[in-house]
Formats: sequence, structure tokens, C-alpha cells
Amino acid sequence: MNRTRYILIGNGAAGNRAAEVLRERDPDGVITIVSRGTLLQYRRDRLGDLFDGREDWRDFLVHDPAFYAEKGIGIRRQSPVVKVDADAGSVSVANGETVGFDKLLVATGGERFVPDDLLDFVDHCHFFDSYEEAMTLRRALPDGGRVLILGGDMAAIGLLP
Repeated sequence: MNRTRYILIGNGAAGNRAAEVLRERDPDGVITIVSRGTLLQYRRDRLGDLFDGREDWRDFLVHDPAFYAEKGIGIRRQSPVVKVDADAGSVSVANGETVGFDKLLVATGGERFVPDDLLDFVDHCHFFDSYEEAMTLRRALPDGGRVLILGGDMAAIGLLP
């Protein structure tokens, strides 16, 4: 029996939900999520909790690591995609590995957006798109420092006490 090989590029909400739906529809398919990040899917909208002292990355995960094993969903973390060859049905990652696919979904999200009326303040903003970037910003805050978090794309403005 030929098993369909699915590659999902992107470890966010879209890529993970697609993996769940594919598993429901194709119990025998080989499903692999390819991610440039180090963590499993996590709640980006909760990264602001880092500034309230909640630092354990496990508190931000959407699913326990066992979820992926139970569902038979493979995760390749720290694997930035450097090339997609649709004709050959393969994805190449930064470490030189090539992974074959029958079906591919690119779910890498959108770009950061700053409204025109806030462009004058961009030099005072610190953007974080990952847990690691948010932790770096948190550690850089002075004692008693506070942040104002704007939008779902996680822009933070450092404030003095």
C-alpha cells in the first residue's frame, strides 16, 4: 500500500490544524511538519505573560509533545526550508537534508504590519515573533520596567517605571 507523504511547512496554527485534519482524513498518511523554530506549536498570543514572570516554555505549548507521537505527526524543528522542488516532490532544509512529499502545504504566516499612524514610533518599538525573542526583550528590561504590547504580531514598547 502506498502511503501519501504530506509535508507542512510552518509550525503555527494553520500548519498544526492542517496536520490534525489530514490525520483524521488519512489515518495511514505520513505527515511531517517542518519548522525553522525550536519549539512545538505554542500560543504566541500569550507571550505577553513572559513579562508577568511566566517563563517556562512548556506553559505556552498548544499540545503536549506526546500529542504528536499519539497522532503520528512528525515534527522537524530547527529545519529552515531552503528549497522546494515541486517537480521532484522534495523540500530541502538548511542542514542539507532533502525530504520527499506527495502533497505540500506552505503555512508560514504573514508579515508584520505597522499602521501608518504608528510609523513615527517604530524606532521605539521592539518586535518579537518568537518565544526566544520575547525572552530576550524581557531580560533586557530594567528592574521595574514595563511593556505595552500592541497587536497580534507582538510589538512591544518599553516603558520606564
